[in-house]
Amino acid sequence: MKARVKSYARNLFYVLHLAAKSFWSSRARLALSRFRSFVEAERLPELPAVGWDDLLPRDIPRLELGRLRQRPGNAELYEISFLSAMLREYSLCPVLEIGTFDGRTTYNLALNLPEDSFVATVNLPEEDLADEWIHSEQRVYSGEAFRGTEVESRIREVIGDSSRMQPGDLPGPFRLIFVDGDHREDGVFADSCLARQVAAAEGRSLIAWHDCDFFDVRRGIERYREALEPVGPLFQVEATRLVLQFLLDGCVVSFDRWRAGNRGEPYCG
Repeated sequence: MKARVKSYARNLFYVLHLAAKSFWSSRARLALSRFRSFVEAERLPELPAVGWDDLLPRDIPRLELGRLRQRPGNAELYEISFLSAMLREYSLCPVLEIGTFDGRTTYNLALNLPEDSFVATVNLPEEDLADEWIHSEQRVYSGEAFRGTEVESRIREVIGDSSRMQPGDLPGPFRLIFVDGDHREDGVFADSCLARQVAAAEGRSLIAWHDCDFFDVRRGIERYREALEPVGPLFQVEATRLVLQFLLDGCVVSFDRWRAGNRGEPYCG
């Protein structure tokens, strides 16, 4: 019975997918991608889960948070809190964010940076942003959350298509790279490869992906992982839509080695 329900759901997905490609907005296509994740879940490898207690001390560093009001498309506040806590606890700066959106995450990461560091945030030109954020009474303007704020001087905007960028187009290297831009499989794969290229070659760095409950996002992440030789581990943070990869001296390592600063036998040789 369960298999039959899955089969019906899968067939329904493909019918809706054809309609979405022709008629629906980008927001509808993303919602459909979440539905597809449920239907196709058995086709994707399950990621090992890690909890906050595994990654952060009980007395996590004091965080500064602002712009608490959330809108569709934003990361959850607890996800932003987690990234900010990792940034502070492990001195993961400077930061690269791929996908500015309204700048709410950018603003909060910048709040938790030392004054002499920065967040570089990449976004498409206004004319190329998704239609649902433009043709709406709640139009989103790229970076509006940090314009005119006390942390704007710590934020460096990079306008362009991240899938076509080279490391030299960005003011790296970076110790925290947050991938939350294009949610299509090819775009996620390209952004992931770029993230790996601009990660710091010495010391700790961390790549974090958002929206891992989207099928295309997960497929893009899996393609990136499969492209590594040999394959390194990825982890999903419990109760979040975040996936993490830990790098030490440019090589993929387990969290224990990353935290200890002991590379041991790296996965990337």
